Parts: sequence; C-alpha cells; structure tokens
Amino acid sequence: MERDNQDSLRYHTIDSKYKRRAHSIFKQILQKYSDNSSLILDVGCAGGVIGRIKGSAKNVIGIEFDKNLAKIAADTCEKVYNLNLNEFTCDKIKEHDFDIIFFPGVLEHLLYPKNTIVEIIKLLKPNGLVVISLPNVAQIQFRIKLLFGNFDRTGTGVLCDEHYHLYTYKTALKLIKEGGLKIIKFYPSGTIVSFLPILPKLLSAELIFLCKKN
Repeated sequence: MERDNQDSLRYHTIDSKYKRRAHSIFKQILQKYSDNSSLILDVGCAGGVIGRIKGSAKNVIGIEFDKNLAKIAADTCEKVYNLNLNEFTCDKIKEHDFDIIFFPGVLEHLLYPKNTIVEIIKLLKPNGLVVISLPNVAQIQFRIKLLFGNFDRTGTGVLCDEHYHLYTYKTALKLIKEGGLKIIKFYPSGTIVSFLPILPKLLSAELIFLCKKN
C-alpha cells in the first residue's frame, strides 16, 4: 500500500500559511521554475496536491493508487492515472518529457523507492527538475524520545506504520544519489523552521530537495 487513507487526507487542505511549510515551498518552486506551458507530474498525488497549489489543472498529470483519492484529484489534474507505484513502469502513462516531477511525501510509502525514482525519471526532460519531499525522522522530538527508549510507530505522521522507510538527511541523500539524481537545493520545511531557521537537520519536519538528473 502506498499511503493509507487517513494519512492522505492531510494533503486535501493546502497549508501555505508559513513560507517554510512544504506547500509554500512547492508553490515557490512552481513560481520560479514553471510557466503555463510546463508539463508537471505529481507522483502519489493523493487529492491533487500540486494542482491545488498551482491553482490550475492545466498540464498537471497525477498518479495515485487509491481510487477514491484519484477521483478527488481529477478536479485539480488534467489527467490522473490509477496505478500502483510499487509496480510502475514508464510505459503505463502516455505523457513524456515532463518539466518538473514532484514526489510529495510518497517515497516513504513504497517498497522500493529507489527503483520507482529510476523508472519515473525516464519521463523527465534532459534539463527537467525533480522535487522530493521526505519526512525527517531525525528531528529533535524523535531524538529525545529515542534517548528515553521510546520509538513507537503511529497511525499518522512521520512514524506512521504505513511508512516502510524512515529517512534522515543523510539517508535521504543516499536515496537521491542512488536514484540517479543530484541535488540543486535543499529546503528545510516545517513550522518550527519557519520561526527558527537554524539547525535544519534537527528542526525540519520535512526534507525537501530540488534535483536534476546526473
């Protein structure tokens, strides 16, 4: 399963109150690196994350495993493919030469995220961009809990029991490199970082990377 329904629901409401929250960062990237002609792929789009942030369904293609979420995403995507990313091959979708591919909080839900990245970036333009967002298990509250022997999995959030992989900044870098990408820019994300933009590896709730092909 790529993402459980309860965890997916948080993507329906676009939270852009703070400039360092994930949705605000996605919007910054869209404004800087895309225009009306840019073709965008939203991988694991849930209720249509990127289309909602962009404010237009034009040229936004979504991939979503959950059929109910795919129906919701159809309102903010030009087209939505109901596909299992654990079994994805690039011949399953018709569109190619994407300008930007987003992975907004989906890779941690996959069995073999590196393989999915390698396959999907075959659809990217040579000079295209990839945006990867991963939850940060090394943020300070989890370090403190682990110090006292507590590391319980939960129904939602970073320690959601549907997360097959847990990422730190270091392991995120490893995944991106093995996926055939190199990082252009790192965006620390989260409420605390919005108010206190220091120690990003310790305070970020999410790790967001702007990448391109090696």
